[in-house]
Amino acid sequence: MPAINFPDASASPWFNDPANGGNGVTYEYKNGYWTAIDVTGANAIDIGTGDQRYVQKAPAGNASQNISGNLTINTDKIQLKTDGSITAAGDIQCGVYDPYDPNGSDRGSYFFNTGGMLTNVPTASAGTTRLWSGLRNGVPTSYIQADGGATFTGALEAASIDGGSY
Repeated sequence: MPAINFPDASASPWFNDPANGGNGVTYEYKNGYWTAIDVTGANAIDIGTGDQRYVQKAPAGNASQNISGNLTINTDKIQLKTDGSITAAGDIQCGVYDPYDPNGSDRGSYFFNTGGMLTNVPTASAGTTRLWSGLRNGVPTSYIQADGGATFTGALEAASIDGGSY
């Protein structure tokens, strides 16, 4: 989708003429940003149901933008849902840790879309830092530490899955 090159605010209201490669939308400059006010033509947005091709940038000083429905990015690759859940078609990186960086020593977690996950903490802070915690009704029942230690409140059983003995 081509970018819209908005004119100076003094040109408001401005018709983005399809004859000149525009989208057939009339825009108005108001409160520091351009907004659609009228639509015509085959490429126009449906102002009655909302512009589903763009997300409005929050005005200066406003830390967030409230969207009332699900937000889908790149057709189906990322979905930010109104219930707070996120669906992503690819891997998810939290923090600055990158498992593909051979020198990666930064803090963070990486969730692979194939089902695995890695968590990394720098050596200086590793020790008993918890990489994973299991909770039941908000009460810790198990955890694994960065130094390899693990604690379980219940019995720990090791079963042979390959015929070996432990």
